[in-house]
Amino acid sequence: MIPTEPASGGLARQLRRFTPTKFTALLRWINLRLRVKDMQAPPFWIGRGFHLHVQPGAKIRGCKSLFIDRHNDWRIEGELIVGDNVRFAPKVTLSVHDKIVIGANSQFAECVSVHDNTHVGADNDVPFHFRPRDAAPIIVGENVWVGAKATILMGVTIGDNVVIGANAVVTRDIPPGVIVGGVPAKIIGQTVKTTDAAAE
Repeated sequence: MIPTEPASGGLARQLRRFTPTKFTALLRWINLRLRVKDMQAPPFWIGRGFHLHVQPGAKIRGCKSLFIDRHNDWRIEGELIVGDNVRFAPKVTLSVHDKIVIGANSQFAECVSVHDNTHVGADNDVPFHFRPRDAAPIIVGENVWVGAKATILMGVTIGDNVVIGANAVVTRDIPPGVIVGGVPAKIIGQTVKTTDAAAE
Protein backbone atom coordinates (compact mmCIF):
# COMPACT_ATOMS: atom_id res chain seq x y z
CA MET A 1 0.00 0.00 0.00
CA ILE A 2 2.62 2.51 1.07
CA PRO A 3 6.15 2.54 -0.36
CA THR A 4 8.60 1.43 2.31
CA GLU A 5 11.65 2.26 0.21
CA PRO A 6 12.30 4.66 -2.67
CA ALA A 7 10.85 3.40 -5.94
CA SER A 8 12.79 3.80 -9.16
CA GLY A 9 12.03 7.18 -10.63
CA GLY A 10 12.01 8.98 -7.28
CA LEU A 11 9.32 10.94 -5.52
CA ALA A 12 7.27 11.79 -8.61
CA ARG A 13 6.64 8.11 -9.38
CA GLN A 14 5.72 7.38 -5.75
CA LEU A 15 3.16 10.19 -5.79
CA ARG A 16 1.63 8.92 -9.05
CA ARG A 17 1.14 5.50 -7.42
CA PHE A 18 -0.51 7.01 -4.35
CA THR A 19 -4.17 6.74 -5.42
CA PRO A 20 -7.18 8.02 -3.42
CA THR A 21 -7.91 4.41 -2.36
CA LYS A 22 -4.43 4.05 -0.95
CA PHE A 23 -4.74 7.40 0.77
CA THR A 24 -7.92 6.35 2.61
CA ALA A 25 -6.26 3.07 3.60
CA LEU A 26 -3.37 5.09 5.02
CA LEU A 27 -5.81 7.20 7.06
CA ARG A 28 -7.27 4.00 8.54
CA TRP A 29 -3.77 2.84 9.49
CA ILE A 30 -3.02 6.22 11.11
CA ASN A 31 -6.24 5.89 13.13
CA LEU A 32 -5.14 2.42 14.24
CA ARG A 33 -1.70 3.73 15.15
CA LEU A 34 -3.18 6.51 17.26
CA ARG A 35 -5.49 4.13 19.11
CA VAL A 36 -2.94 1.38 19.82
CA LYS A 37 -0.29 3.12 21.90
CA ASP A 38 2.07 0.11 21.98
CA MET A 39 2.39 -0.63 18.27
CA GLN A 40 5.55 -1.64 16.44
CA ALA A 41 4.51 -2.16 12.84
CA PRO A 42 5.05 -0.41 9.49
CA PRO A 43 2.07 0.96 7.52
CA PHE A 44 -0.10 -1.77 5.99
CA TRP A 45 -3.31 -2.03 4.01
CA ILE A 46 -6.61 -1.69 5.90
CA GLY A 47 -9.82 -1.99 3.89
CA ARG A 48 -13.02 -0.04 4.38
CA GLY A 49 -15.42 -0.90 7.17
CA PHE A 50 -12.64 -1.96 9.55
CA HIS A 51 -14.00 -2.21 13.12
CA LEU A 52 -11.46 -1.94 15.92
CA HIS A 53 -12.12 -2.33 19.64
CA VAL A 54 -9.01 -1.51 21.67
CA GLN A 55 -8.21 -1.80 25.37
CA PRO A 56 -5.31 0.02 27.10
CA GLY A 57 -3.11 -3.10 27.21
CA ALA A 58 -3.25 -3.72 23.45
CA LYS A 59 0.03 -4.46 21.65
CA ILE A 60 0.65 -5.01 17.92
CA ARG A 61 3.93 -6.33 16.50
CA GLY A 62 5.26 -7.16 13.03
CA CYS A 63 2.65 -6.83 10.25
CA LYS A 64 5.08 -6.22 7.36
CA SER A 65 3.10 -6.42 4.09
CA LEU A 66 -0.08 -7.19 6.02
CA PHE A 67 -3.35 -6.96 4.05
CA ILE A 68 -6.69 -6.55 5.86
CA ASP A 69 -9.67 -6.66 3.51
CA ARG A 70 -13.11 -5.09 4.01
CA HIS A 71 -15.20 -5.25 7.18
CA ASN A 72 -12.78 -7.05 9.48
CA ASP A 73 -13.71 -6.88 13.17
CA TRP A 74 -10.74 -6.85 15.56
CA ARG A 75 -10.88 -6.70 19.37
CA ILE A 76 -7.46 -6.29 20.92
CA GLU A 77 -6.80 -6.29 24.63
CA GLY A 78 -3.62 -8.41 24.68
CA GLU A 79 -0.73 -8.86 22.23
CA LEU A 80 -1.06 -9.51 18.50
CA ILE A 81 2.06 -10.59 16.58
CA VAL A 82 1.75 -10.98 12.80
CA GLY A 83 4.47 -12.25 10.47
CA ASP A 84 5.28 -10.99 6.98
CA ASN A 85 2.84 -11.20 4.08
CA VAL A 86 -0.28 -12.26 6.00
CA ARG A 87 -3.69 -11.66 4.41
CA PHE A 88 -7.17 -11.40 5.92
CA ALA A 89 -10.16 -11.72 3.59
CA PRO A 90 -13.40 -9.79 4.28
CA LYS A 91 -15.29 -10.17 7.58
CA VAL A 92 -12.62 -11.89 9.65
CA THR A 93 -13.11 -11.60 13.42
CA LEU A 94 -10.02 -11.51 15.65
CA SER A 95 -10.42 -11.42 19.44
CA VAL A 96 -7.14 -11.02 21.37
CA HIS A 97 -7.42 -11.00 25.15
CA ASP A 98 -4.13 -12.77 25.90
CA LYS A 99 -1.93 -13.36 22.84
CA ILE A 100 -2.27 -14.41 19.21
CA VAL A 101 0.77 -15.11 17.02
CA ILE A 102 0.35 -15.59 13.25
CA GLY A 103 3.24 -16.86 11.14
CA ALA A 104 4.43 -15.43 7.84
CA ASN A 105 2.52 -16.09 4.59
CA SER A 106 -0.63 -17.31 6.34
CA GLN A 107 -4.01 -16.57 4.78
CA PHE A 108 -7.47 -16.25 6.34
CA ALA A 109 -10.52 -16.65 4.10
CA GLU A 110 -13.78 -14.76 4.53
CA CYS A 111 -15.71 -14.91 7.81
CA VAL A 112 -13.00 -16.73 9.78
CA SER A 113 -13.23 -16.30 13.55
CA VAL A 114 -10.21 -16.48 15.89
CA HIS A 115 -10.78 -16.18 19.66
CA ASP A 116 -8.14 -16.70 22.35
CA ASN A 117 -10.76 -16.37 25.11
CA THR A 118 -14.10 -17.64 26.35
CA HIS A 119 -16.59 -16.86 29.08
CA VAL A 120 -16.22 -18.90 32.27
CA GLY A 121 -18.97 -20.38 34.39
CA ALA A 122 -21.10 -18.26 36.68
CA ASP A 123 -24.53 -18.27 38.28
CA ASN A 124 -27.31 -18.63 35.75
CA ASP A 125 -28.69 -15.21 36.61
CA VAL A 126 -25.45 -13.54 35.40
CA PRO A 127 -25.73 -12.59 31.69
CA PHE A 128 -22.94 -14.03 29.54
CA HIS A 129 -21.61 -10.64 28.53
CA PHE A 130 -21.01 -9.79 32.20
CA ARG A 131 -19.23 -13.03 33.05
CA PRO A 132 -15.43 -13.13 33.45
CA ARG A 133 -13.28 -14.53 30.67
CA ASP A 134 -10.61 -17.18 30.53
CA ALA A 135 -7.89 -16.84 27.87
CA ALA A 136 -4.93 -18.79 26.46
CA PRO A 137 -2.57 -17.94 23.56
CA ILE A 138 -3.19 -19.05 19.98
CA ILE A 139 -0.16 -19.80 17.80
CA VAL A 140 -0.66 -20.09 14.04
CA GLY A 141 2.38 -21.33 12.10
CA GLU A 142 3.77 -20.16 8.78
CA ASN A 143 2.03 -20.72 5.44
CA VAL A 144 -1.29 -21.72 7.02
CA TRP A 145 -4.49 -21.50 4.99
CA VAL A 146 -7.69 -21.05 7.02
CA GLY A 147 -10.82 -21.77 5.02
CA ALA A 148 -14.02 -19.74 4.94
CA LYS A 149 -16.07 -19.59 8.16
CA ALA A 150 -13.58 -21.68 10.12
CA THR A 151 -13.19 -21.01 13.85
CA ILE A 152 -9.99 -21.24 15.90
CA LEU A 153 -10.46 -21.42 19.67
CA MET A 154 -8.27 -20.54 22.65
CA GLY A 155 -5.07 -22.36 23.58
CA VAL A 156 -4.51 -23.90 20.14
CA THR A 157 -1.15 -24.25 18.36
CA ILE A 158 -1.27 -24.83 14.59
CA GLY A 159 1.86 -26.09 12.82
CA ASP A 160 3.38 -24.79 9.58
CA ASN A 161 1.90 -25.63 6.15
CA VAL A 162 -1.55 -26.55 7.48
CA VAL A 163 -4.87 -26.25 5.64
CA ILE A 164 -7.97 -25.75 7.77
CA GLY A 165 -11.12 -26.63 5.85
CA ALA A 166 -14.14 -24.39 5.50
CA ASN A 167 -16.47 -24.35 8.53
CA ALA A 168 -14.00 -26.33 10.65
CA VAL A 169 -13.78 -25.67 14.39
CA VAL A 170 -10.24 -26.04 15.73
CA THR A 171 -10.29 -26.99 19.41
CA ARG A 172 -6.89 -28.68 19.82
CA ASP A 173 -3.31 -28.52 18.52
CA ILE A 174 -2.63 -29.39 14.87
CA PRO A 175 0.72 -30.81 13.71
CA PRO A 176 2.54 -29.38 10.67
CA GLY A 177 1.75 -30.36 7.10
CA VAL A 178 -1.81 -31.64 7.44
CA ILE A 179 -5.32 -30.86 6.24
CA VAL A 180 -8.04 -30.71 8.88
CA GLY A 181 -11.80 -30.40 8.68
CA GLY A 182 -14.99 -30.95 10.63
CA VAL A 183 -16.40 -30.10 14.05
CA PRO A 184 -14.22 -30.53 15.98
CA ALA A 185 -11.46 -30.41 13.38
CA LYS A 186 -9.67 -33.70 12.65
CA ILE A 187 -6.85 -34.63 10.28
CA ILE A 188 -8.23 -35.63 6.88
CA GLY A 189 -5.13 -35.41 4.68
CA GLN A 190 -1.61 -34.15 4.08
CA THR A 191 -0.55 -30.90 2.45
CA VAL A 192 2.64 -32.38 1.01
CA LYS A 193 2.47 -35.36 -1.31
CA THR A 194 4.75 -38.12 -0.09
CA THR A 195 6.70 -40.37 -2.46
CA ASP A 196 6.62 -44.11 -1.94
CA ALA A 197 10.30 -45.04 -2.07
CA ALA A 198 9.49 -48.73 -2.64
CA ALA A 199 7.61 -47.88 -5.84
CA GLU A 200 10.61 -46.09 -7.38
